[in-house]
Amino acid sequence: MRFASDAASEGPATRLWYETVPHVDRAALIAALEAEDLLVSEWMDDAGASYDPHVHEHEEVRVVLEGSMVVIVDGREHRLAAGDRIDLAPGQPHSARVGEDGVRYLAGSLRTGFGGRSAPDVRG
Repeated sequence: MRFASDAASEGPATRLWYETVPHVDRAALIAALEAEDLLVSEWMDDAGASYDPHVHEHEEVRVVLEGSMVVIVDGREHRLAAGDRIDLAPGQPHSARVGEDGVRYLAGSLRTGFGGRSAPDVRG
């Protein structure tokens, strides 16, 4: 994996993972995120959907499976397509908008970021 760090002069660093992949292996990505102690869920958003600026209390990771989205951090647009990953530090303000084909992505949240306790494991 190739990592490119986009450290802002102020505030938490945002880490981007750019890698061109011809086929996204959903199961392998979920396993890799869970190995990082992340609670993983899958989300889909329609074309043109957007998220106003907000923060999370805990580390957040997004990995795009299909489609595209733009995540805006510190006024900088990060265009994410299938196989791209972005890591957001706790308290990092960000917003997002979905591309014209919609987006399906994995959302990972640090398990210990839920009020100082571990998040429940909801897998069957």
